[in-house]
Amino acid sequence: MGPLSLLGAVAPFLLAVYFWRRSKGWALVFGLANPLVLTALLAMGSYFRGTATLNFHGLPGPQAFNLDRQTMLPKRGGGCVVDGSEWLGDDWRNFVLRSCVAVFGPMKGSPSGPYPEEPALTGLWTEAEWVKVADLRNGQISVGGKSRAVPSGARLLEAYAPWAEEEQASPPDVLWDDEDTAVRLQAKDFGAGAFAVRIGTRFYSRSEETTVLFAGEPARVVGYFWPKGIRPAGHRIPPVRPGT
Repeated sequence: MGPLSLLGAVAPFLLAVYFWRRSKGWALVFGLANPLVLTALLAMGSYFRGTATLNFHGLPGPQAFNLDRQTMLPKRGGGCVVDGSEWLGDDWRNFVLRSCVAVFGPMKGSPSGPYPEEPALTGLWTEAEWVKVADLRNGQISVGGKSRAVPSGARLLEAYAPWAEEEQASPPDVLWDDEDTAVRLQAKDFGAGAFAVRIGTRFYSRSEETTVLFAGEPARVVGYFWPKGIRPAGHRIPPVRPGT
């Protein structure tokens, strides 16, 4: 039935033209009842309320919900099944929201600060700071000489390093070398309120590095990143949704 959305987008306009000479009121009703108009109005309303999300369809990956790099808007997935009307509910709606950001600026509540490219987030950090497991679990870490609140720290540890022990202090090089299961945490300041936390783990033969980018005050999750070619284990849906 999805292709009927094309007819639904055209028919109200034709009816509005047909009724224009007979009844201006009905012509206005048909014009406003057009799904293109309704979708645009709903999208604009969500933008001004600060609740807008860019829609997508398909099986989400662990990075699918990262904030959009151009608009800093969060994303919402609609699942794997498509019906042919996505051009209206996704593409047209997203176009309206991108236009709102272009004209009126970032949506209220959007995290501010730089959005580094992935190589900068997943590559070698030469000026990284060590983070204690206890500090991240308590949601308060020091980055760039400032104390930053990370309310989601405990949930991130539970998702990506559930075996982390608080005695694994900074830096945990000895434990990393001697233990079969180990974690080491690093943080890097990217300026203007943006910073990232890297959770490096080793679980026997498997090693993984998850980088979480934060921005704004209070800090919000911007996105999750892994080195190129690395597929993270589990957690297709992030433990803490970007934008929150």
